[in-house]
Amino acid sequence: MGLLRRNHSGEPDFWCTPQKEPGYLPTSRTGKQSDEYIHKAALQIDNLERVLRFQCNVTVRRPDKIDFTQPKDKDMLWTMAPMPTMSENMYNLDFPFDTNCQERKDWMQNYKYVINEAEPCFDAAEVLRLGKDLIVQQSMTANRKGIDWLRRHVKSRGYRVHEVHFPGDLNPVHIDASLVPLVPPTNERKGSSSTLQIDQSQRKIKTEYSQVHLGKY
Repeated sequence: MGLLRRNHSGEPDFWCTPQKEPGYLPTSRTGKQSDEYIHKAALQIDNLERVLRFQCNVTVRRPDKIDFTQPKDKDMLWTMAPMPTMSENMYNLDFPFDTNCQERKDWMQNYKYVINEAEPCFDAAEVLRLGKDLIVQQSMTANRKGIDWLRRHVKSRGYRVHEVHFPGDLNPVHIDASLVPLVPPTNERKGSSSTLQIDQSQRKIKTEYSQVHLGKY
């Protein structure tokens, strides 16, 4: 058994985990923990640091506090996108939520989603970056006004925005669930470890998902 020489202990700031309540446990979309929980977690980590440092002679490293009000990265484009109002005006209230009905398929084929074009709206999870190209999916959380705003905003940095649409996806949310680029093999990446194999007998690839429509840009 080896001896522990170094330890990296984090900080509980902005800690987001489900909060258990009697008879209810949220499985997703959890928000920031209360200040009381974060304070208790910070005390536990501080106590662990003291035990490791003074009783076990272990080198403990802690991260620096991040001041989000002081941007220091010159390569970052510090900005704020338009905040959606989240009012009823930005939603199609007659949207067909039944994924098995023909009406839902017709909506998807005609680029109509639960959000409309009343105001710019987009989700960072709908953006896939490939060098200077940004592939953006129009979806339940990104409309064309939002994509156009992003295109104008990053143009000065030399980025090109391409709009894509997957007509067979009846619930388009997050582009990595529909499109994942594969890194081409190089001299450093050869052999079976870098080979992607698909057993089509177990999971056939639907032809409608292989059609990608590029929008104008």
